[in-house]
Amino acid sequence: MIRRVLDVTPVFRAATDKEIAAFCSHGSLSVPNPQSFTTSADEGIWKQVMAISKSGVLNSYTVAQINAQAQAIGFPVSIVNGKIEIPQDRKSAKAVLSFLLNKIYLGPINQQLFITNSNRPF
Repeated sequence: MIRRVLDVTPVFRAATDKEIAAFCSHGSLSVPNPQSFTTSADEGIWKQVMAISKSGVLNSYTVAQINAQAQAIGFPVSIVNGKIEIPQDRKSAKAVLSFLLNKIYLGPINQQLFITNSNRPF
């Protein structure tokens, strides 16, 4: 709805192919087939890649720290040769990217993993 009134392009900008390629080559990530990841990426992945790049999470936390947090809530993160593996299928890739954006959480009552579309602090 906000897009009808305001230009939010600078805030919610999607990553370009060049930015996705740079993301794929980050030292903390293992992307088995960067070409395939880039060509199969949809708007959601472009925006997630841009948000992760802007947040600096991959530069602020080590792979071990990220993996420890994933294990703490029971989120499956694959570590290959000391790097976070981005799965080849789109749904799983989006889940890992959501985790890197702090959008996966453990339900406090039933201890089930959930994904959120908001990062608004409580």
